[in-house]
Amino acid sequence: MAELPSVFDTDDIDDDLVPEGWYPAQIVKSVLKDTKAKTGKLINFQFKIIEGEYAKRVVFTNLNIVNQNQTAEAIAKRELKQICEAVGVKSITDTNELHGIQMEIKIVHSEATPAYPAKEEVKGYRAIGSAPDDDKSPF
Repeated sequence: MAELPSVFDTDDIDDDLVPEGWYPAQIVKSVLKDTKAKTGKLINFQFKIIEGEYAKRVVFTNLNIVNQNQTAEAIAKRELKQICEAVGVKSITDTNELHGIQMEIKIVHSEATPAYPAKEEVKGYRAIGSAPDDDKSPF
C-alpha cells in the first residue's frame, strides 16, 4: 500500500492537449538514454511553457542522437542544431547548457491510434521574437 500525501482527485488533472502553435518555453530537464533496442542513444528533453494560458504545462521530445538509422540520426542532429540556434548557443558538451534559456517551441498533435491517444509533439524551435515566417522546422 502507498499512502498518498494528499487526496488525488481525477477532476483536478488537466488532460487536454495544448493547442497546436508556437509557445514560449524553456528546457527544464534533459536525459541521455539508451534506445529501446540498446543500439543507440536518445536525448529526452522536457520543455516547460513559460507564458500564457498554458504556462507551466510540460511537453517532451526525444532526439535519436546516435542511431543505426542514419535518417533518424540526421533529423535529431538538425533538431539539436535548431535548439542551440534558438537559445543562442554555438556548441555544447552537455545538454544542461541549454536549460533555462527561453525559446519558442512549435507544438503539433500526433494522431490517435488504437494503441495510443493523440499527444503533443514538439516539431520546431526558434528564438523568442522570431518572425512567424522564420519557421525553420524540418517537418
